[in-house]
Amino acid sequence: MSRVEKQLRNQNLGDVKATAFGQVGQALYPDASASNDLAMLSSIVSAWRSSHIIGYGGSIPSTGATSSTVIGDVLTEEEILACGENEAYAIQAVSFENTGLAPITCELRLEGAVLDVVLCNPNERTPCTNLPKFAMVFGNSLQVYQRDGSSAEITALVAYCKTSV
Repeated sequence: MSRVEKQLRNQNLGDVKATAFGQVGQALYPDASASNDLAMLSSIVSAWRSSHIIGYGGSIPSTGATSSTVIGDVLTEEEILACGENEAYAIQAVSFENTGLAPITCELRLEGAVLDVVLCNPNERTPCTNLPKFAMVFGNSLQVYQRDGSSAEITALVAYCKTSV
């Protein structure tokens, strides 16, 4: 068993972060004892490529989900979806359901930047029709800002899936 195999035996590649590979050094001149490790590393890279390059940038099958959040406060930006560490989400659709008796205006935001403004009629579900296609990564979150109406009258629904960005 090579040194690379021994090191990887107790590690989950899903836990490896890009920050672990902070620098690339100068040229490497391996000796004969390193050839097994280099062959193992080459096979790991080839295996990763064969399973990941095909779907690069596309949705990952069987990862679709829906998030539902009741907006609790008026005139307050409220988070409705955030990515986990080492995850990226492709946002497929967003809609708002108004359970109140009057129209309510909502802003959909990504890190405070307005993506869409939606007027939600009473007792209706209204989709975000001007939503651009985008992917969210760790550190990003979707928020809703409810401009008017009463607390807990709006429910935000987000359909998304994980993606390989």
